[in-house]
Amino acid sequence: MKSIHKITIVLGLLITASSLWGQGNMMMRNPRIRKMIEQERIPYFTKELNLTPEEAKQFWPLYDEYQEKLHAFMKEDRALGKSIMSGKSSPSDNQKVYQQVIAAIDKKAALKKEYLEKFKAVLPLQKVNKLMYIEHGFRMYLIRKNMGKKMHDDADE
Repeated sequence: MKSIHKITIVLGLLITASSLWGQGNMMMRNPRIRKMIEQERIPYFTKELNLTPEEAKQFWPLYDEYQEKLHAFMKEDRALGKSIMSGKSSPSDNQKVYQQVIAAIDKKAALKKEYLEKFKAVLPLQKVNKLMYIEHGFRMYLIRKNMGKKMHDDADE
């Protein structure tokens, strides 16, 4: 019986994660939702990275800059993904599209590498090493928090 309960929870998390992923573009265009996420992100990152006031003063403008560039990249990446998924490219376009996919992967990696170097200039290396993992943890935190609210809302009905 316990394994069925665990499977149900895992499936629920996967469904929520995929639904949040799919809604990500719409959600990030909503200023109210962006503000709510930002209000959650700052204390979460500050606590997890154990940022001093001086580190936070230097880190947050740089991180905001990184996020803006990352969102612009993700917009381009979604457009490429839509183009690929539409299936409208001809067989002769496949090599060109393949090169675009490789270029997108390289571009995202270069952006992360560039900003890790910039973060290294304002944070101790130990905190820089934690940063990308904290980003993943923050996404999981938002999913769990959203699941808790959804389960609470469903119980109220």
